[in-house]
Amino acid sequence: MARGYVATVMGAAWLIGAGSWAQAADYSGQWVRQADVESRPVGPGPRGWSDMTYDSNRGRLVLFAGSGGSYLNDIWAYQTVADRWTELETNSECDATAMAPPTERDELTFEYDGYNDLYWTFAGSGFACSGSSGTAGAGTTTTKVVDPSLTAIQDDYYRGWTVSANNRKAYVASSEASTGTLHLSTPVSNLGPGTGYRLYAQRGGGTYHYNPINGEWTGFDSPFWGYTGPLPPNRLSPAFAYSSADQALVMYGGKAYKDTWAMDVMTQRWVQMNGPYDSSAPTARSQIQHALVYDRVHDKFILFGGQCSEYACYRQALNDTWTYDLKTNTWTRMNPPVSPPPRLQHNLTYDPHNGVAVLYGGRQGSNAYNDLWVYDLGTDTWTQVATDVAPPARSLTMLAYDEGARRFVLYGGASYRQRDVWHLTLNGGGSGGGGNVPPVADILVEPASGDLDTLFSFDGRGSSDSDGSIVSYGWQFGDGSSGSGATVSHQYGAPGDYTVRLTVTDNAGASNSTTTMVSVADVIEPLELDVTGATLRGVVNDPSVEQVLVNGSPVAVDSSGAFTATVDLTPGVNQVTIEASGSNGSDSRTVVLTVE
Repeated sequence: MARGYVATVMGAAWLIGAGSWAQAADYSGQWVRQADVESRPVGPGPRGWSDMTYDSNRGRLVLFAGSGGSYLNDIWAYQTVADRWTELETNSECDATAMAPPTERDELTFEYDGYNDLYWTFAGSGFACSGSSGTAGAGTTTTKVVDPSLTAIQDDYYRGWTVSANNRKAYVASSEASTGTLHLSTPVSNLGPGTGYRLYAQRGGGTYHYNPINGEWTGFDSPFWGYTGPLPPNRLSPAFAYSSADQALVMYGGKAYKDTWAMDVMTQRWVQMNGPYDSSAPTARSQIQHALVYDRVHDKFILFGGQCSEYACYRQALNDTWTYDLKTNTWTRMNPPVSPPPRLQHNLTYDPHNGVAVLYGGRQGSNAYNDLWVYDLGTDTWTQVATDVAPPARSLTMLAYDEGARRFVLYGGASYRQRDVWHLTLNGGGSGGGGNVPPVADILVEPASGDLDTLFSFDGRGSSDSDGSIVSYGWQFGDGSSGSGATVSHQYGAPGDYTVRLTVTDNAGASNSTTTMVSVADVIEPLELDVTGATLRGVVNDPSVEQVLVNGSPVAVDSSGAFTATVDLTPGVNQVTIEASGSNGSDSRTVVLTVE
């Protein structure tokens, strides 16, 4: 791994000090229910088993997928102060031929990555898409399926798809359209002529990220996507959290697993940190979808509770507290004097202003909770927070912290298929209370596209810092060059699409990045035109030109770039438009001819 995890772990950015230990603080909280859902013009609808994250670049909360009577894969944004939902992507029902978006699912995880400006999801059920069924024909073996009824007319159309037969699955390494042959990447036992099988593009679950700028999904698990690195096995409801300081996502457990993985978002590559039999890791546990947070003050991840998956405590609810240090790849069990009751399907969220983890809800057996707790890692102390009112008890809800509004937002849950919205304000201060909140980077580019003659202007003055000031602006223009300052200009030397990154740093040393795209076209040499009577002659001085149109009709261009067109002229003023286009861009000229 390029940046050095301990299993080789990351570099200097991971070596942040652990902070000081202090006395526990007192807290008070206030829950406020927002407008009834019936009065809202739009909203996600009732659901649980979903996940919600804070997009620091746009100052909004974002919710993905879940189940509310049926499985879902829609994306919604929530503006806390305005109490308003906006649908970013509509729910897309099963298309067994599509690699994206991810199939409808629940028991997933969802986190925002500020370094790349991406939303990451891992795991989930993907029950909703099982694909078409077929029968293997003559010539089928354990490593290939021959089915002449397959309809694709292009070789390798099915590359990266999944064949499922005899309770086994294999990816399609290549396919032959003429014979209907699917070559498998791994053998499927007892596969032969007459075997029934299913063929579909997605297996469900897996690793994806969503780009909010262009609305595109990218996957990692299927060979279709071209990723060749390590991959964690898919699972249900693992723990998942993002460290903005380390540019890493950490995943632990879920279902019957107790392994630890890190996704280095800079290289977009998974690394296995601890194996499934690591005795120093927490007990294997499930139903911990929202049970892991990153503590910015102490540079550690905090895990609480879940449902035991090991023989000695199988299916028992847990209430142990653990920390994970990514820079040393170390799990440590904490020993707080008091802990919340055991539970699973709860929600743990980090409050950067108070520097504490906040726990709400969950269940133990049939008993659902609506209690509120705060964990201060600096003092290894859990504190129950009293509130005058509280949301009804529930599990599998979504709870996220809006750093700009300084409020927690609670939505939905599985106990009663809730769709109510509650805001929580927490008062007090942990040992990291008042912990520095990173700034928010923002880019304005003018224009968004141009050619090699264009001087692009980039403006970062829309960036903000809620608890301090921005002291530096660093620009990377995507072509190897860089700049600094709140406003900069740049001219590109070659055509292409460039990712421009702005990194802002505040007066306490915290940073945040965002990106935008600019498109640069080549400059087509001007058209040379000559008009004699009704005959127009021209030359295109660029070999990339693929088409010339005269008044919308194509004309032939010879090897030297010359073309000739006959135009129909009528008495009075005639306007003739010539357009040239090619891989380097386009150019046009308008000629006005007067016939007396």
